[in-house]
Amino acid sequence: MPLEIRATSNYIADIDTEKPMNAIVQFTHEALLPATERLAIAVAVAVVLTIAWMSAEHESRDAVIVAEHAMKTQPLHVTLPTVQVTGHRA
Repeated sequence: MPLEIRATSNYIADIDTEKPMNAIVQFTHEALLPATERLAIAVAVAVVLTIAWMSAEHESRDAVIVAEHAMKTQPLHVTLPTVQVTGHRA
C-alpha cells in the first residue's frame, strides 16, 4: 500500500511500503505561482535592471563631461601671503 507523506517544502513523497529494502521515492513538485505570474515577475525584474543600467550610464556620462571640462579650464593661480624668516639653522 503506497504511503503519502506531505513535506513542508511543497513536495509530495510517495513511498512504496511493499518493498522496504528497495523503497522507491517519487517527488512531484507543485508550482507555487502560475507561469503568467512568474513571467510578469521576470519582466518586472528586467525592467528595474534596465532602468538602473540606464541611470548608471547617464551618471557616468555626466561625470566624464564634468571631468573633461575641469581638465580644459586654466589652472588657478593663487597668491600666497609673504612669509617672514625668523631664524636660520646653524
